[in-house]
Amino acid sequence: MKISHQTLEFQTKGEFDFIDFTNEVEKFVSASQIKNGLVNLQTMHTTASLFLNENEPLLLEDFKKHLSQISPKSAAYRHNEPLTYATANAKTAILTAKLCIFPQISF
Repeated sequence: MKISHQTLEFQTKGEFDFIDFTNEVEKFVSASQIKNGLVNLQTMHTTASLFLNENEPLLLEDFKKHLSQISPKSAAYRHNEPLTYATANAKTAILTAKLCIFPQISF
């Protein structure tokens, strides 16, 4: 069994920074030359999340609105300063910190 790994690093620019790293994952899978398998993705920070969906601007705006309603900055959080960490932690509890995908390989 062949195992390959890579660490990708991204710098966010603020709250609700959606980063599409599809191309990086596709390049990694292609370079690994693994024809059948899984790709496991996970964040290394508790205030970051992963999700799989369309990279469509209006959809991303809807996500931002929905997450803001679920975990508003005005809520009475009892942990962490600054406040942005508390809201980020609450949002991450709803989302996931890891994904496992089955890539479609075409060599």
